[in-house]
Amino acid sequence: MKKKLCLVLMLCVFAFNGLHAQENFKLMFYNLLNFPLEDAVPNRLQYLEIILDDYRPDIFMVCELNNINGANTIMSTLEFINPNYQSANFELNTSDNNISDQNDLQNLIYYDSSKFVLESQTIVTSIFRDFNHYRMKINSIESETNPVFIDFIVCHLKASNGTENQAYRLEMVEDLVAYLDTLPADRNVVLAGDLNVYTNSEPAFEELLDIDNNNNIDFIDPANRVGSWHNNTNYIEVMTQSTRTQTGFGGSTGGFDDRFDF
Repeated sequence: MKKKLCLVLMLCVFAFNGLHAQENFKLMFYNLLNFPLEDAVPNRLQYLEIILDDYRPDIFMVCELNNINGANTIMSTLEFINPNYQSANFELNTSDNNISDQNDLQNLIYYDSSKFVLESQTIVTSIFRDFNHYRMKINSIESETNPVFIDFIVCHLKASNGTENQAYRLEMVEDLVAYLDTLPADRNVVLAGDLNVYTNSEPAFEELLDIDNNNNIDFIDPANRVGSWHNNTNYIEVMTQSTRTQTGFGGSTGGFDDRFDF
């Protein structure tokens, strides 16, 4: 589901063997809404700069990048805030090559190079959009003798409600799980993206949590707010859906009543 400038910010505390103290990192995921081609909202880049300058995430993960120009524009904005920011290589979506080959919605990761080093990036294909896997090494004084790695995966699952779209989301997640099953089970993995799930009982979300205990790597909700989110004010603090209910500014008009971004 497309939305205007929706974000998720997480403060993650990692305690690893070999590190003498806990390491605190700020992670942010952000749906850019067809950036930069969507121009219905003026000055939205300036709004993004205000948000980034306020939060200053160590890892900034995005979806709905249209092209390399948009990726470079975001990079310039980040460098103005902190010259240590770098990005992975921008890569066009490959999963839709046999369908529409639109290449209009890409993912990317930006990071503070004083804290992380990009070791590798891998595309994991699915039926609609790529999962982008970025393997990072923590940039510490022991990074050469006792390196610590974190695997970041950025995604954008199929949008919209209904059983057919739920099945598509599940199929995409199953493609990711099959890939994760090829990795060592002790990997430190962070999944961030626009999941477009309406409730924790949706099969795609249950597969990520590994309800059946079959997966090599399973995930937990960092906010610890698993539940039936749709139109439920008990979960308003984790809702990320578009606030608008009228057309005219691009994106969805569904209103602020869902938790899609994780």
